[in-house]
Amino acid sequence: MTRLLLYSLIFLVLRIPVRGDIPAGYVPEGLSALRGLMVYRDYISSYAPLHSYLDAIFLYLWRSPLSVILFAVAAEWLIIPLWLKVSRDILPERIVRIAAVLYLFSPLSIQYVTVDGQDNVVIAVLLVLAVMLLFRSRVALSALCVSASIATFKFLPLVYVPSFFGAAGKRRWLWLALFAIPTFLLYGAFYVLHSPILYPLQHEGALQKASDLPFVVDVIVGRMLPAHLWDGLVVLALAAMVALILKTMHSMDLKSRIRILTYSMPALMLIVLLLSKKSWPTYFMMVLFPLCLLIANLSVAKRAIFFLFSIVAVTEHSFWTIKLQEVDAVGLHSILALHNSTAVLFMALEVALLAGYVWLLVLFTRTIISSRETQYQTSSNQPLH
Repeated sequence: MTRLLLYSLIFLVLRIPVRGDIPAGYVPEGLSALRGLMVYRDYISSYAPLHSYLDAIFLYLWRSPLSVILFAVAAEWLIIPLWLKVSRDILPERIVRIAAVLYLFSPLSIQYVTVDGQDNVVIAVLLVLAVMLLFRSRVALSALCVSASIATFKFLPLVYVPSFFGAAGKRRWLWLALFAIPTFLLYGAFYVLHSPILYPLQHEGALQKASDLPFVVDVIVGRMLPAHLWDGLVVLALAAMVALILKTMHSMDLKSRIRILTYSMPALMLIVLLLSKKSWPTYFMMVLFPLCLLIANLSVAKRAIFFLFSIVAVTEHSFWTIKLQEVDAVGLHSILALHNSTAVLFMALEVALLAGYVWLLVLFTRTIISSRETQYQTSSNQPLH
């Protein structure tokens, strides 16, 4: 309800214009879909095949960009109740309640959902549904939820597939097949219709955003390092994390595997945020509640640090977009050489953001490793029969 009140204040009372991806991408593509055009073939899209058709539904009901944001706000209402159902079975009640409070007051949620209406929150709903359904042995529905996120929004949820594969235990191959079949059928149908289905990957691969290590390194050296260098590093880092996750899940019971799955999703996303040259903090929304679950187990001082980090995360990208007009790394290098105070402040925000990524990634990695040790110690302490 607080998000809806804030939405009403910002857009209906103060009449602040909608900004970002919604007027630039969601609305034009949704209107193109309403006119009966085909995605990729008749109009360009950086999103998954069904994205613009979903937006078309909201625009048909209310021909305003506010309809898309309202849908994001409504979708977020499901996040806390669903995660409460899952996390109360795998973690202490005190941790779960603190995490819910952290989520409610998170600057990340307020900015990226209520203000920007980013679709990542809908992916978050599909992911928590997939976790909950897998916990209840509904393998088919769990796989379909993950498949739906990739078919409707973006390729990025693919990074979570290995974690779900491991968490499914003896039914892992069934889960993978039920995930893969509808995904390939959908993309295959668009391919048969001569739609360039790989355009989002090709287009996004050519972009660079601030908020990541490749951008900062390029600023420091004053030139753009080869994209394949960073792509390879992302793949290696993800592969290492997946190996750790699957090794940790091996021989664990379902409850323990679901707990590792919950913590693994932010760990994988943090690697993408840190090392991918086209990443920005809005991706946190896919895994914000699991992130809050870990932070809830820290001291009050560290929770305060996380809150400050969240403010940096929502500030940094707006600063780059508005104050620096999305200057590229080479251009920022030249501006810094002039001792420009705005550029210096922005680089300070960048360093603080990356330090936060590293801190959180270390925390999640340690938590995943310690989960294996805890399981081993618990098993060792069981009386022999």
